[in-house]
Amino acid sequence: MNIDLKSMNEDFYKRICKGKLDPVLKTIEIATKHTHVEVTTLIIEGGENSSEEEIETLTNWLGNINREIPFHISKYFPVYKMQLPATSYNTLIKANDIAKKTFRLCIYRKYMGVQTIILIVPIVRLN
Repeated sequence: MNIDLKSMNEDFYKRICKGKLDPVLKTIEIATKHTHVEVTTLIIEGGENSSEEEIETLTNWLGNINREIPFHISKYFPVYKMQLPATSYNTLIKANDIAKKTFRLCIYRKYMGVQTIILIVPIVRLN
């Protein structure tokens, strides 16, 4: 199961998603106890959810649930109604570096056309 966690900010969910944060957090908490869960966050620059504090809060919360949840960081592109600038590569790398503080991870970068997706997955140690 892949769950989109857009932000840790309730106001973001109200303004941008027209929804609530708490049901998303509860879904992640419950689902991780019963099935394989991956979490995706679309990073949007322009003060939306790309600050270091926001990313630290999100990854710390997720790490407290399970440090081995695969975490996807994806790049925002302006389409449809939201016309903010596309997320820069440097912002994605910054988010990746912050996430690595919470998770002991192996990083996989996947390039799809002009979209950059960074997939963070746990390092598997074989004994």
